[in-house]
Amino acid sequence: MKGNLALVCLSHYWGGMELDTLKLTKSFSAQGVPVILVCKKDSILHHEAQESDVCNIYPISFKRHLDVNIIIGIYRLLVHHNVSNIIFFGTSEIKSIYFSVLFCSRGINVLVRYGTTMSTPKKDFVHNLFYSCVSTHVGISQHIVANIKSIIPISKKANICCIYPSTTFPDLDAKSCLFDQLKGNKIIIVSRVVEGKGHEDLVLATKNIDATITVVGAGEQLYINTLLDKIESNEIHKYHFIGAVKYEEVSNKLRENGIFVFPSYGEGLGNSLVEALGMGLVCITYDNTVFREFEDMGFYIHLVENRNVEKLAFTINEVIQNFYLHWRRSQANINLARKIFSAKNEVSKFMSLLK
Repeated sequence: MKGNLALVCLSHYWGGMELDTLKLTKSFSAQGVPVILVCKKDSILHHEAQESDVCNIYPISFKRHLDVNIIIGIYRLLVHHNVSNIIFFGTSEIKSIYFSVLFCSRGINVLVRYGTTMSTPKKDFVHNLFYSCVSTHVGISQHIVANIKSIIPISKKANICCIYPSTTFPDLDAKSCLFDQLKGNKIIIVSRVVEGKGHEDLVLATKNIDATITVVGAGEQLYINTLLDKIESNEIHKYHFIGAVKYEEVSNKLRENGIFVFPSYGEGLGNSLVEALGMGLVCITYDNTVFREFEDMGFYIHLVENRNVEKLAFTINEVIQNFYLHWRRSQANINLARKIFSAKNEVSKFMSLLK
């Protein structure tokens, strides 16, 4: 790598993409690769990076996706910090990055990393122009790679590939690895509590099942109220809404349960699923978007016909009734997840793309 590396995420939200940006920044640093984190000034990512003791933070203040402050800010970064490689998380600010690179007198290697399924094609003339600055398009799953090909204009000089994101797995002590029948009817879902993540399907699927369900994640209060009404009307008494927890605390919540159910209507990857697999929980999802990919990678996972609540209920009940069998088979997922979704693996694959 001839020049320096910058990771760019200009979002003001805090979700999977922003968390992945911070994790990858720390992974590069941990493996001795100098990296600069470029973020929106006073965003949650900015504050989280400061609290995480990230050494090189380059905040930019701006109001729009196409903003002169972004263009000038990244141009100065390229010139004054000898940055030759950019890994950009997102799509919205590609317009500004295009002009920053255009005004730079030397070649810049721009990688765009995608983590969310897109629905609106961007293959018009204007987007073809903006994306012409991209050297490599990186999807976090084969599902996302296919989505990129159908949505994003890819120039003849550009490459496209899949790099699975890393996940920080907790150490499993001897007690954690022991079978615990008491976890056999303890279900957990870790996700934003919003429509499309499958919470309502899970409520309906468990109304006649003797199980404790823990819901971890922040959400929209109106939607949560709708779920609470359904839980009350179906006389389900073992639902616990924990709300958002610190990233480090998620593993403790997973450790307390035996079954991870994620009937999402579609995911780019699903970080919480990766964590659950890496801790040996029995995992149940719908058979859509990326989830089939986990089975293809060799994971033991239960795939239910998409949005079929009746079959979801049947599968959950069958897992509870034969928990030891499914738990034992799920233990092979632990090492597999920690190998495929390792920081060393992710950094190594990105390094092969840098110039």
